[in-house]
Amino acid sequence: MGLRGPAPTPTAIRRVNGNPSRRPFPANEPNYGSGIVVAPYALSPAAKKHWNFLAEKMSQAGVLKSVDSYGLATLCEDLALAETLRSDFRAMITAAERQAKDRGLSIKGRATGLVAQSVNGRRLLSTLNEIESRNLLKLREYGMTPASRSRVEASGAGGSGMIDPLEAAIAG
Repeated sequence: MGLRGPAPTPTAIRRVNGNPSRRPFPANEPNYGSGIVVAPYALSPAAKKHWNFLAEKMSQAGVLKSVDSYGLATLCEDLALAETLRSDFRAMITAAERQAKDRGLSIKGRATGLVAQSVNGRRLLSTLNEIESRNLLKLREYGMTPASRSRVEASGAGGSGMIDPLEAAIAG
């Protein structure tokens, strides 16, 4: 059985948003330091391409911590696997079109539908669909989708320069 309710908002995001819930921050939350994150040795060559791109972008954004290497590695492997499955599906379409042409047959509609109706095509698309949904969840975890990025708003010194009158009165 899954966990109940929505996932808790990370403390760092609550600090940036100004702690709208007014609940105290956890005192003993683990704080993993930033560090150079090295790609795992067992990463496939296709996944290593994704690793190099994502690790660079995440490091620049200050999101990547040394403890994130396993999660990022699984994301990269899944992205590489999804690419492989997509190319396999395209190869199945090309083979179906070639087979039909060799037999002098014409395919009504697109060959994509014909391949998707085959047993192997359904298996491949089902696997691809599952991996893509896993990838989307992982990308959300790292804040790499437009919706997950838009949830964080910086407030305070780095903002527009406007001072909240209530905050100014309280701070003195």
